Amino acid sequence: MIDPGKVKIFFLYYIPILVWMGVIFYLSSVPNLKTGAAIPIEFFSRKIAHLTEYAILAGLFARALRIYQLDFKRIFVFSLVGVLIFSSSDELHQLFVIGRSGNFFDVGVDLLGSIGGLLIFKKIAG
Repeated sequence: MIDPGKVKIFFLYYIPILVWMGVIFYLSSVPNLKTGAAIPIEFFSRKIAHLTEYAILAGLFARALRIYQLDFKRIFVFSLVGVLIFSSSDELHQLFVIGRSGNFFDVGVDLLGSIGGLLIFKKIAG
């Protein structure tokens, strides 16, 4: 028998993570995705996008992990591991997209965004 409480938890806490990962994956699949701005602005806008995307993803991971009443240190570490795995796989995926290139420097940017997102989550969630 399916436990309605577990189904509710899945839809409220895990589906948002999967949807957001899908958004990131979709954007990574768009060939030659550019803002059309000058090169320095293009570079910084891409990095800001990475920071934001992964801050949100880390916050969603933390939100889901919080229901297990883990201390923030564990939530922080588990969220970063999840983001690291997804970010690395996303950069690997971009190696196979025409007009895109996987850049593992971006994994570092993603982790910085995640740290920022987790710190914001801690401030908001307490």
